[in-house]
Amino acid sequence: MRAFFARTRIFCFFAAGVTLWACLAAAPLQAQRALTPEPYRFFIGGLTLRDSFSGDFNGTLVLGNSEKAFYVPKLYPHLGFGVRFGGLGKAGLWSVSLVRSAHRATFQGRESSASYHALEVSGLGYLVRKFPVRPYVLVGFDIPWASVSQGAEKGGLLSDATYLGVGIHAGGGLLAFVSPRIFLMGGAQYRFLGFLYASGPGRNRDVTNLYVNRTGPRRDKFLRVQGLCLEFSIGYLL
Repeated sequence: MRAFFARTRIFCFFAAGVTLWACLAAAPLQAQRALTPEPYRFFIGGLTLRDSFSGDFNGTLVLGNSEKAFYVPKLYPHLGFGVRFGGLGKAGLWSVSLVRSAHRATFQGRESSASYHALEVSGLGYLVRKFPVRPYVLVGFDIPWASVSQGAEKGGLLSDATYLGVGIHAGGGLLAFVSPRIFLMGGAQYRFLGFLYASGPGRNRDVTNLYVNRTGPRRDKFLRVQGLCLEFSIGYLL
C-alpha cells in the first residue's frame, strides 16, 4: 500500500509538471491567437492512465453453482494506455476512447493477472473559456470488461474469466494548447461500474443468477466496482 501511494504521487507530480510546462509554454502563444483556431475541429489522440479499483473487486467473493465457480479478483493499481477520437469546439469537447490497463490480480490466496478494457464516451465543458489554460469538468459513460487469467473453475479445471458491464464517470482537470494543432490534458476521474455478466467455461452467466460461495444465498445485485483514474493525454487537431 505504501508503495502504491508513492507511485501514485510520482505519477501525479509527473502529470502536473508536464501540464504546468504546457501552460507556461502556451501562454505567450495564446496571448497572440485564440485557443481554438476554428469554431469546431475533429481530433485524434493518445493517453496514458493509472487505474485503481475497489468495491466488490476485493478478492474474497466467489460466485457460482454446483457446476462452476467465478473467483472475483482484487485488481492492484497499474498503468494503462488508450486511443481517442472526438470533436473540439469553443465550449468544450466530446470524445470516444478505447483504454486498456494491465493489473496484478489475487483471489482466494492465488496470484494471477488481469486486464481492464473500456469503451468510454465523454463530454467535457470548460469552466473558463478565455484563459490559455482551461479548467474543465467532464461526465460520461463506460462499457467495461475485465479479463482474469484462470479466474474461473469448472470440473476441477481452471480457465479464464471475463466480467462485462456498464458504468459512468465524472471528473475534471486542465487543458492547454502547445501549438495551433496540439493540445495537452491532465486530470482525474472517478468511475462507478456495474459488472452484470460473467463469462468463462460454458455459457455466459448473469451475475445475479449465481450463488455466493456456490452454496450460499443467490446474489441479488450486480458487482459494484468504483475506481479512481489519473490521466494524461495529447490531442492533434485534424
